[in-house]
Amino acid sequence: MSHDETHPANSRPTGQDFSSASRPHGLVCAYLFSEGQAKAITLEDYARWQVDDGLVWLHFDIRDARAREWLSEHSGLSETAVHTLLSEETRPHVWREEDSLIMALRSINLHPNAEPEDMVALRAYADRHKMITARRRSLTSLRDLAGSMASGIGPTSIAQMLINLTGSLTAQLVDAIDSLEDKMDVLEAGVLDDFQQQRRVHVMELRRKCILLRRYLAPQREALARIYIEPVSWIDERGRMQQRHIADQLVRYVESLDAVKDRAAVVQEELASRVADQLNTRMYILSVVAALFLPLGFILSVFQLKVLGVPLVEYTFGLPALVLAMIVTVIVQVVIFKRRGWL
Repeated sequence: MSHDETHPANSRPTGQDFSSASRPHGLVCAYLFSEGQAKAITLEDYARWQVDDGLVWLHFDIRDARAREWLSEHSGLSETAVHTLLSEETRPHVWREEDSLIMALRSINLHPNAEPEDMVALRAYADRHKMITARRRSLTSLRDLAGSMASGIGPTSIAQMLINLTGSLTAQLVDAIDSLEDKMDVLEAGVLDDFQQQRRVHVMELRRKCILLRRYLAPQREALARIYIEPVSWIDERGRMQQRHIADQLVRYVESLDAVKDRAAVVQEELASRVADQLNTRMYILSVVAALFLPLGFILSVFQLKVLGVPLVEYTFGLPALVLAMIVTVIVQVVIFKRRGWL
């Protein structure tokens, strides 16, 4: 089973996926919709399409060379729009071209066993009468949108479709950011309760995820803001307010992500401080031990000298006296260290 958004456009939806070989020109799906009703169409239908027939959505898998060829030679889009739709690496951005919008956005990767920070790119062209989208990997938002259209339910306008799409992309961030916050709470509690060296690895990994997510979400925040700022005629005032609300939501999510990243930095500093404290404590103990044994080493080295003979050898209690002298020396050192606060 593939993870494609929906069924090929040259057949009616049947609830199952098809291989890319069955897609004409790499088309994943195509729909004609008007007044909340949607039906699947083919590229042949699109070639005969007139504006009065309704609104159109075409969705391509640009890994297919036929899709890239069709978009380049038969889509009728500008060179800038085609370049955006076919680009391999995209930074989130939105710009206006006459009365149309050209977009490159990013979505959380919700595939099983995938890392959320492995963002999936969405490329789109939209004007008053049509929307053309392209992807290299499946997106849940587009799959959900195609699923509703496959059921005969479509948006009332391209502006509403764009609102649904950007809103879905933004809403998907909630679970990912909540998960990061929960992990951060656990790590903070763990650091307060006990210290484990392994926690440093977990904190570093969490901070890395936050940085990667923010890398794409920060420019996407600006991109979504441009959707309601750009003066295109087919987005009314209500649609602009909805897009602004979605952009504001993304701002709050980015702020939450920044907060998690900052908390991770604080925990990482605390862990580093504890490691340094442990190292200093161990070095301090070793220094004290070395200081205690230094006079003993000196005494023993004196008794090993052969210049005037070995002292105390001729006495019966010479060895016990030597041991007692070393014990007294250690006791005196300990007393001095304690008075100076070194112990």
